[in-house]
Amino acid sequence: MRPSKILFLVALLSVATLVTALPLIGTTAEASGTSQLVIASQNTSGATITGYYTVLSQSGSTVATGFTPATFTLDDGQTYSVQADGYGSCAFSRWADTGSPSSSRTVSITNDTRYTAIYDCGTSASNVTVNSVDLAGNAISGYYVVLKQGTAVVATGFTLATLPTTAGQTYSVQADGYGSCAFAKWSDGVTTDPRPLTATSSGTTFTAVYNCGTTTTTTSSTTTSSTTTSSTTTSSTSTTTSTSTVSVDSVNQFGNPITGYYTALYNSGGTVLGSGFTPATFNTTSGQTYGVRMDGYGSCTFTKWSDGVTTDPRSFAAPSSGTTFTGVYDCASASPYSTLTIRSVNQAGSSATGYAVTILNSQGQAVDTATTPLAFNTTVGQSYEVRASSGSGSGGSCTFSYWSGNGSTNLPLTLTATSAPQYLTGVFDCNSNGGPTSITVYAHRIPAGYWAPCFATACAAGTGPGATMYFALYNSDGTLIATGFANENGYTFTGLTAGDTYYVRAENCDSCHGSTHDVLFDHWGDANTTDPVAVVAGSSLDAWYSCTNGCGGG
Repeated sequence: MRPSKILFLVALLSVATLVTALPLIGTTAEASGTSQLVIASQNTSGATITGYYTVLSQSGSTVATGFTPATFTLDDGQTYSVQADGYGSCAFSRWADTGSPSSSRTVSITNDTRYTAIYDCGTSASNVTVNSVDLAGNAISGYYVVLKQGTAVVATGFTLATLPTTAGQTYSVQADGYGSCAFAKWSDGVTTDPRPLTATSSGTTFTAVYNCGTTTTTTSSTTTSSTTTSSTTTSSTSTTTSTSTVSVDSVNQFGNPITGYYTALYNSGGTVLGSGFTPATFNTTSGQTYGVRMDGYGSCTFTKWSDGVTTDPRSFAAPSSGTTFTGVYDCASASPYSTLTIRSVNQAGSSATGYAVTILNSQGQAVDTATTPLAFNTTVGQSYEVRASSGSGSGGSCTFSYWSGNGSTNLPLTLTATSAPQYLTGVFDCNSNGGPTSITVYAHRIPAGYWAPCFATACAAGTGPGATMYFALYNSDGTLIATGFANENGYTFTGLTAGDTYYVRAENCDSCHGSTHDVLFDHWGDANTTDPVAVVAGSSLDAWYSCTNGCGGG
């Protein structure tokens, strides 16, 4: 009977152990925590790039999406998959931490984690720049430069020359002498010419140093009555070749500057010494004879030089002080018209609008009368007179004081219209009239290749889609009191209290019009990035915006 009791006790203990190991029925496991997963992106050179579409999935179902750098919230310990997509010329290459070439990876985290996707965006373009100086460190130009890979010529140019390279590849660069100027060394002391280089993504600059003809001859002798001896007395003879320059620029038939027209410099034998695009500057030697030629392009045909000479090419003897020639082109598409914009401010520089301005032609006839701000179409080259009148506007009853910029108190002010848009600001004295009671805001686009230069259909920078940005005005207590939409033409909040402080907010446009990009406030005209910004009644504000994701996605 004793063995049976022992077996019974063993069985009883086994059951008790099993029971304590099992969870109690009806108990609830504690909820797990969450962690942040960030997916960032770089190109193969290690530079940060953004805006690449990323998908987070679990069990085949999409949990969340975003654009790099994308942040997702994951339940700790659970398994997910993340997919990094390429776009345009940038294809997914690998994950930075594992080297895996698969764009989809499994993730399970218990703390905040960051993974970086590497994208192959093609070759990394860079350049090498070569300029030139004489032994005294004076800048000289027009010296021939050759860039090679092995024995193959990749590019050529004349100093100052910028030649294209590919980062990481090996080249050689050679600077040739000309005339009395021989290559001496590179500015870092290297005397090898050509010299090797490995192109970097940030570009490389070399300066070639030339010996332009200075020579020194030294002789010495001394004789006494009883002894002939050598002494250290010296005499020197120096011969210096004087270098100079010729500059070439271009204008259209209205005298407006135009650029990018091909020009070439020849020696007296007709050999091309240098070429470039206006405005261009070439190195010359004073006293020598040269020829300079200008070519037409597109709708613009060369007609003459600004001094009336019609020969092309034209010859000249280089003076020691240098010389400049201006080629005149007849451009069928050139416009003879421009614009004059007139604004008004009070004595503190704050915007004050609604003051009468009259524009007269050169015969004294009024051609336009309007209130500030106003834009008037002018004819390039013609003279105009501008008269600002004292009166009542947003700043109260104010008296014209002077024109900002030149301090002129002339009424009328005389000016000649140019091809570039012109701007005038009249300053009014509103000290005795209670001060201004308005705030004007303007919206501008930061120049970039991904969007038009203007929000408005037309502005001084060009054209645009006719869009506006939203602004909000708050009083000093933070209460919203007014809203409005502005572009380059401005929007004015009126009916304010003179001297009071207000806050203006430049609002962002997130996922603008259902797109995948945002139009974001960047800074005010004074580089201040505070938003909202505190201003007093009478202020004028310029808000500048940028666009994310290359303004893509509709």
